[in-house]
Amino acid sequence: MAAQDTYRVNRMVQDLFAKPDMMALFQEDRAALYDRYELSQRQRDAVDTCKQDALASVGVHPILMMHLFLASDPAAADHISVKAYLPSGGSAHG
Repeated sequence: MAAQDTYRVNRMVQDLFAKPDMMALFQEDRAALYDRYELSQRQRDAVDTCKQDALASVGVHPILMMHLFLASDPAAADHISVKAYLPSGGSAHG
């Protein structure tokens, strides 16, 4: 996949959180959003499935995969934690 193609899909995911109107379009009319970013059918399918292997195959950056996961299922944020990675038993302040 060409660098310009991976740029487009990554830019779209970044813009979901940077531009509120893009998130609204993602939720209400994905086809219009995909058209705006000129995504290929393969990219559209990967974003629609929101599966890691599909997203990786179209060049979505791993951090942006998490963003896309949260855009696709906002309730998922309630189940995500970094506490296991913090020192001192999960306290950010030691």
